[in-house]
Formats: sequence, C-alpha cells, structure tokens
Amino acid sequence: MNGTNSIPETDEHSVRLCSLCQRKLNSGFKYDNVKRLQELEKYFKENNLEEGLTLMKKDLEKVNKWQLVKNL
Repeated sequence: MNGTNSIPETDEHSVRLCSLCQRKLNSGFKYDNVKRLQELEKYFKENNLEEGLTLMKKDLEKVNKWQLVKNL
C-alpha cells in the first residue's frame, strides 16, 4: 500500500496486494476478499489485462484452497 506520486509510478507497481497489505486494508473496513478477487478477475478479463488476470486467478486458487482446509 505504498503511495505513489504520479500515474507512471503507479503503473510500475503490481496490482496484487501482499498478505500484510490485505490485513491492513481489511482492518480499515471489512470486505469479502473472494468477491474482491472475483470482481478484479472479471475487470481484467473484460479489459484484456493478462498480467492482472493471471495474478487474480492464482490468488483465487490459493484463497479457495485455504477456505477448503479451513472448513475441514
């Protein structure tokens, strides 16, 4: 969640939030992370943003696996 000073600087950063940034974001307001990832995946797909789409698919797979283990 590092700040940036310009659009080009922002564009150089990954769209993925690390686990620490996820916790920081979720501590400020509660949200459904799976829904967030699904909506981002949809956005990236609709806008042909392959790198972001690949990252969101990987994150969704990990979150879904974690939820399966958690529910055992």
